Amino acid sequence: MKNDQPESRNLQQIGDRSMTANNERCERVASVLELYETISGIVGEPNSVALTDLLADLRHYCVQWRIDFGELLVRSEMHLESEIKSGEMLD
Repeated sequence: MKNDQPESRNLQQIGDRSMTANNERCERVASVLELYETISGIVGEPNSVALTDLLADLRHYCVQWRIDFGELLVRSEMHLESEIKSGEMLD
């Protein structure tokens, strides 16, 4: 089936989907951080503080449950690169 839309419109649609997917990911993280800040008592701190504490707690969790945190970082980097290459998020 031939697409009658101009290429620039197709690129715009891809960009719109990319921005939407990336925005959705960011919104999910914002929700998690808001809850984490509340339960850990760090409301009002910069996002970098909450992210650092959350990452440290995730590392503690991995140690307790014998999960290789380094491997999770490698896999998450692969996911990010794949999402960038597939146009699921903007550079």
